[in-house]
Amino acid sequence: MYWKIFALSWIIFFFGLAIELTIDYFLRLVDGNVRTGGLQPGVYYGVQLLLAFISIMISVKSSGRIENVRNRGILLVMNFCLGFILYLFFLLWYVLGLGVDSL
Repeated sequence: MYWKIFALSWIIFFFGLAIELTIDYFLRLVDGNVRTGGLQPGVYYGVQLLLAFISIMISVKSSGRIENVRNRGILLVMNFCLGFILYLFFLLWYVLGLGVDSL
């Protein structure tokens, strides 16, 4: 039963991130150069932090029904670490795959 709420938090985060990156890329295309323009850094990272905060709160609240604190902690840490790794891959794909920037 817990996996449904965790899946909901992942969907909220990654769907919101996809919408944000789509808007950012569209603004870059309208500017005429994908390496300039886009969302301002404060808005760009602020939306990501807000999405992460909402997703984390949903995960923590849903895991409150797990009585064993150790199992709850392990589940949350695994969920957050996997989410962070997927987030990094998603952003690297956006930046390098679409040519927004380079390393």
